[in-house]
Amino acid sequence: MKNGFFAKGEATPFRLLMVAATVELIVTAVFVILFAVLMLTVSSTLGFASVFATVSLAMGCLAASYAIAKYTGEKGWLYGLLVGGVTFLIVLSVALLMNHGSLTMTTPFRFLILVLSSLIGGVIGVNRAHHRTYL
Repeated sequence: MKNGFFAKGEATPFRLLMVAATVELIVTAVFVILFAVLMLTVSSTLGFASVFATVSLAMGCLAASYAIAKYTGEKGWLYGLLVGGVTFLIVLSVALLMNHGSLTMTTPFRFLILVLSSLIGGVIGVNRAHHRTYL
């Protein structure tokens, strides 16, 4: 019997990657749109854009690691660490290209936020995979 995207035995690394990337992109895009509407309606400055971008990425990481851990049912902390680390490396690469190789003081803080939110999502996902309700 299928459970969500694929049966438990069909969790190939490529499918896990595709599920994680899709979930992360969708959730991050939803949060970016929500924060953009918020900034537009409140008429705030661009000072909050960096914070909103980090929170949007953190929510995307949390959802992606949750999805992977829920469908595999194991190693939630490891999947969370991988999702957060890869996301940070992608964001860091883009930032270095745009800033001509310079880092900011918020880089370690951003890394910590992304990895911690991913770890939390992975641990919650494993716990939800093993959670059974009996009615």
